[in-house]
Amino acid sequence: MNSAAAAKGLDTLAYAALWLFVLTISWSDAIPVIGGFVIGTWFGLATVVLGLMRVFVFGSLRRLSPLHWWMLAFVAWAELSFLWTIDSASTISRAGTYLQQLIAAWLIWEIAAKENRVIELLQTYLLGTVVGSGNTLFNFWTGRSSAQFVAEADKTM
Repeated sequence: MNSAAAAKGLDTLAYAALWLFVLTISWSDAIPVIGGFVIGTWFGLATVVLGLMRVFVFGSLRRLSPLHWWMLAFVAWAELSFLWTIDSASTISRAGTYLQQLIAAWLIWEIAAKENRVIELLQTYLLGTVVGSGNTLFNFWTGRSSAQFVAEADKTM
């Protein structure tokens, strides 16, 4: 296999991982936990690893837009706010969430560079919301709250 075919294969694999990650974003408590993490977290980690490998193999990054720099500045400000916060645990948690969202935005920017991939990811997210909606309807019909559903799922693991 030549290097161009390997790079294309890695690009396809990275996009598949991104696709699975986007699919599971809205699932939250509707899906099982594996190894202490929601499955979407595992897909996110796989996407980060494959995305970084893809950048290394291609040897270049897409030029960031001004919006990316504003997002980076916001995340940096959130991280720096740890220096003057009253509630350090909440600040660390929130800043970590912002950092994760920045990384997700960069991965989408880097891996889904073509319009058709962006449209597919939007459709994938909508498909993923069907799971969360179905879970909500199921809980309503069975008279359970989401917290009860999660507690029952934790007992079976």
